[in-house]
Amino acid sequence: MLRDATSRDRWFVLSLCLFPILAKLHLLLGLLKADPLLFYAGLTPRNGPGWLNGYPTIDPNIAATSQALGGGAVKSVLSGALPWWNHFQGVGAPLLGEMQSAALFPPTLLLALPNGQLYMHLLLQVIAGAATYFLLRRLACPRSTALVGGLLFEFNGTYAWMATASINPVCFLPLLLLGIEVARDRSGRWGGWGWIALALALSLYAGFPEVAYYNALMAGVWILARLPGLPRPEAWRFLGRVTLGVASGLMLAAPVIIAFFDFLDDAFVGQHTGGFTAFSLPPSAFIKVFVPYLHGLIYEQPVTAAGFWNDVGGYAGILPVALSLYALAGMTRRLAPLRLALGLWVAVTVAACYGVPGVAKALAVVPGFALTAFYRYLPCTWEFALCVLSGLALADLAAGYRDALDARRSVRAFWIASAALAGLLLAAFALPQPASVAEIVTPWRARSLAFAVILLVGWFWCRPRMKTDAAPRVLAVLAVVEAVVFFVIPTMAYHRKAQLEPAGIRFLRDNLGFQRFYTLGPIEPNYGTYFQIGEVNHDDMPVPARWVDHVAHHLDDNATASVFAHNRLRPDGPSPVENFLKNQANYQAVGVKYLVTAPDTDPYARHYADIAAGPNTPLVLQSGQRAGLTLKDPGLGGTLSGLALPVGTYGDRSDGVLSATVCSQGRCSIGSAALGGAADNHPFTIILDDPLPLGTDLTVELDYDDANTPLVLWMWPRAANARTSISHEGREIADQTFRFQLDLADHPPLVFQDRAMRLYELPAPRPYLDAAGCQLFPRSRDSFDSDCPVPTTLTRLELAMAGWRVTINGQEQPVAMVADLFQQITLPAGQASVSFRFLPPYMPLGYGLFAIGCALLVLTVGNPLAARRVLAGMPLGGRSPIGQPALDGAMMPTAE
Repeated sequence: MLRDATSRDRWFVLSLCLFPILAKLHLLLGLLKADPLLFYAGLTPRNGPGWLNGYPTIDPNIAATSQALGGGAVKSVLSGALPWWNHFQGVGAPLLGEMQSAALFPPTLLLALPNGQLYMHLLLQVIAGAATYFLLRRLACPRSTALVGGLLFEFNGTYAWMATASINPVCFLPLLLLGIEVARDRSGRWGGWGWIALALALSLYAGFPEVAYYNALMAGVWILARLPGLPRPEAWRFLGRVTLGVASGLMLAAPVIIAFFDFLDDAFVGQHTGGFTAFSLPPSAFIKVFVPYLHGLIYEQPVTAAGFWNDVGGYAGILPVALSLYALAGMTRRLAPLRLALGLWVAVTVAACYGVPGVAKALAVVPGFALTAFYRYLPCTWEFALCVLSGLALADLAAGYRDALDARRSVRAFWIASAALAGLLLAAFALPQPASVAEIVTPWRARSLAFAVILLVGWFWCRPRMKTDAAPRVLAVLAVVEAVVFFVIPTMAYHRKAQLEPAGIRFLRDNLGFQRFYTLGPIEPNYGTYFQIGEVNHDDMPVPARWVDHVAHHLDDNATASVFAHNRLRPDGPSPVENFLKNQANYQAVGVKYLVTAPDTDPYARHYADIAAGPNTPLVLQSGQRAGLTLKDPGLGGTLSGLALPVGTYGDRSDGVLSATVCSQGRCSIGSAALGGAADNHPFTIILDDPLPLGTDLTVELDYDDANTPLVLWMWPRAANARTSISHEGREIADQTFRFQLDLADHPPLVFQDRAMRLYELPAPRPYLDAAGCQLFPRSRDSFDSDCPVPTTLTRLELAMAGWRVTINGQEQPVAMVADLFQQITLPAGQASVSFRFLPPYMPLGYGLFAIGCALLVLTVGNPLAARRVLAGMPLGGRSPIGQPALDGAMMPTAE
């Protein structure tokens, strides 16, 4: 009987595996490219749009933290080192303690594979669906309705709209609750807390403690709802088993907990010090809980809808709400406390998320609630509650009626649910819409309303058929279709033809050494970690507080604390380019060797655009043809090193060489560059072989040779007082001119350019290891040999933090801090072998607690068949009494 039962369950679990694969088949087959590296890293100048507009997810941290930092952690693990520290962000930062990298979360290892994040998210979906299925089976739901509940949670609104590390712990909520149910059903026997420990530990290793915290809060409510009906002695034993499970889980997670709290002592955490209760989602957006794309796709209307998309964390849909209302008003009293608790959880948390006055402030009495962005990270819990209630509702319908009283109760419950749903929809539509939202014109409004009408017609079609099997089947199919359709829509916004331009990354790997680069665009923050090259930018939370302070006072006083990049504190304040040019010496002092810019950005250039209003037109150069440019009275002085002007390359097909002969004051210099790496419709730079002193006039002769495909030089209407004139094949074009820029030789040289980026080499970056008078022979960032004539102080451009130790010739000593930022040690005279090592304080205690947690987990498992017995230990059969607990994890006989 056990073998037959688990075999039948296995087919349903297989279905839970296949559905996400089919829903993302277009991504798995590469028809659309789901790699966030191609969408967010700024390394794909050639992008084909997706099948739909908008964005595939609401949060670019799918790339900046989840993929970039997670990928860096995986590289560290695969190299044989635990990912305690990240050398490649800012001037160094904890990696495991940062949390969002999910550095020791087992599924993160999938990031080592091409398209690994897609596989990782598929795995999390399957775990979520399977755990929900087994939880509903534990609550005596038939397999078919448990399958529907699992599918609804697999395709929940949080998974559809978010793909950052915040979704990693979501799948462990049903696993945690399954463990609670197993502990409840142990009937006085030892063990039963293993699933609690495993789910809690994995939730913490998953990298987003806020979501793990809300999972734990919901688990506490679940426990309270499951206490009624237990004799007092058994209730105390149940709570004892849960306590052991929680303690075991915390012990298993001790390494990441210790690393996290150690980092918090030195971290900037922004608003996470409290005060989130003053924020919420706009109540006018409440309709999106039911009809998520009513006002367009994700960021399709970025100006009008950004306030919603920046903060939302998911949606519900129509049928899960309708089914949940039916379950709450249903014909059965079985599991009544649990149903009521889930209903209250949904009502209270949704009210808090959407700004019902007083709710969030009342919840602030719960420790930790005000420290987290609840409006974004609570939705996964109320989505799960709706999935469970939907499964219970379908189980009610599938159970049939014992008598006429049951039939009347069912009809009454249907109309109560219908009335409540209608009231919610009317209230949502009646909320006043901001004028900017009301004016949105999008085809998705009509499509969303049409789809909603179809779902509601299906709901009411089932009313006269509730005595038959048709009603639960039709409602189940419609609910799953709704969930899958809403889930798949954003995935169609991924690009079709994005191509990575890796040449700049290879150049940095070959030439950067232990120094760092600063980016004004390409190689977005944290992708230095992904590619294992030192990047001074960061986009993270938490982030080292002393580094944040250094950035604000010495590098960029208009950068936001958590995002040291293009984000601005004051829109009218200095730009990143302006602050870099002002503080270039300070950037070099933290080891910056290269400045990275977009292919059309030259922060050092002087721009000339003597143009009038009007469209640009092409000046086509065939191979062997020439064009000329004259600039009168440039007002420059100085020395010219190169020039750049916008070109069109026919979709990157121009393949010749563009040469320039530049003359001023009777002296000339030449330069040339191949068009093979030019970005279409972007400025193309030609570096002169010899710098040229500038006088009162400038002439440029351009020659295009050795080409199979023409080249376009873009022209604009010439202003009346323009100082420039142009020619083609010796013939002057009087009414047109170029928009161009001149590079002066007194700035860092351009050492690399392609379609994705430009790289400028700064003249005097401070060495990563600096010890006057010593010879240093680095083996890695953390180890080197030295030869000093006398004892010498060495400064290492790595963030000083508790936990760093250095071993010199086998003798360990602490690391001092200099300038409130960097590490400093004293090197002995003569030869020495030096090794640095970072380990968070108290980590030996963490190792010990982890070992105890493993031992407790082994004790509760007992034997290799225990996990199988726990998952199989639930009533089977479509007509099992709903809510009857399984006995001691053993398979109950069925009437089948």
